Amino acid sequence: MLGDAKIELPREPKHKGKTETAPGVRLQTAEPQTASLRHSLTFAPTHSVPLHLHRHHSMQRIFWKFVAVVVLLGSVYLSVKHSSAKSPFVSTAGQEATSVPLGIKSANCRLPVSLDPSSAASDHDLFVSSFSEDQVWPSVSIGILVRNKAHSLPYFLGALESLDYPKSRIHLYIRADNCLDDSLTVLRRWVAAAAGAYHAVELLEDSKTAQLQGIPVAWTPEHYEHLIELRQAALDAARRAWADFHFSLDADVILMNKRTLRDLVEATLVPPPGGNIIVLAPMLNCTTSEVYSNFWGAMTEEGYYKRSDNYFDLQKRVSLGIHPVAMVHSALLVNLRNLVARQINYSPRPDTYQGPVDDLIIFARIAQTAGISLYLDNRQFYGYFAMPVDESDVEAMQ
Repeated sequence: MLGDAKIELPREPKHKGKTETAPGVRLQTAEPQTASLRHSLTFAPTHSVPLHLHRHHSMQRIFWKFVAVVVLLGSVYLSVKHSSAKSPFVSTAGQEATSVPLGIKSANCRLPVSLDPSSAASDHDLFVSSFSEDQVWPSVSIGILVRNKAHSLPYFLGALESLDYPKSRIHLYIRADNCLDDSLTVLRRWVAAAAGAYHAVELLEDSKTAQLQGIPVAWTPEHYEHLIELRQAALDAARRAWADFHFSLDADVILMNKRTLRDLVEATLVPPPGGNIIVLAPMLNCTTSEVYSNFWGAMTEEGYYKRSDNYFDLQKRVSLGIHPVAMVHSALLVNLRNLVARQINYSPRPDTYQGPVDDLIIFARIAQTAGISLYLDNRQFYGYFAMPVDESDVEAMQ
């Protein structure tokens, strides 16, 4: 900048009696000393310069200093004006709440909303649009259960890294459940390389035996009890970390949409007509079925699958929006900021529960008992998941 210029006074002429009248100025640009773009500019006169030219240079210096002051004051004004604008975490007390239609196709239409006071939400629970870099994003604990997924872990971890959400606000809880393949090796290498980017990473190796009736892993009540313990441990880890959200994510889910986590977090803060969103799942496409998805439209009184009338409208994305459903799995977000979420657990089961020993069904029943609805978001394509594989064939694949 010209504000850094230095004008040297004319030196005495070497030969007295000679007057140099031809004005000349040499511009010397020094090598930058820092990473900034400013250059050190030095005006060194090569000849004696008349007094009126010195006055001219002085006026130039005053002019450019004036310009610099104007620019500085302008930037301060814009900064103050920007900070005074509504942010996702400012109070809108006294303003009328604005509801956002949940049936829209795009998730980019977000307006200020006021949450129901019964949700124990604070002024920080208000979002205006997308988050900006100068705002503190809600913290998310992602609970990941891994069992013999070495073949798909590189894709899963790549999609996880690509999520458009600040890694400094993400806590990873990864549980390797008696893996018989190279899953643990893949996880160790990835954690060693990527852990520094996240707020915290926990990698636990489960050593509890899962050998049941001579089969590596059988879908028996004992196995389900073990899985219930793992899911509850992941939820407890999120609460210990004081995370705002818990994102339960199975290792066979490939999130192709980078905005998945961001959109889910924002959507939980937009209450639907029936109340607040505590549990929300992105609808996933199945890699091997055109009709299977990660939700149940309805459930029998005994806790078994029942196809709802609107199942295919949701699964085929004919009806777009955020919809209440009977059960969700594979990927689901729990809003831990809401006090009601304290009642959500996988274990222990209610004394009155008489349904199947199944982690997903138990979770749905506990939520239902607490008056918490499970929601499905099918507004966008989020990614894929695979149908469960009979793990009795794992040894044959080694």
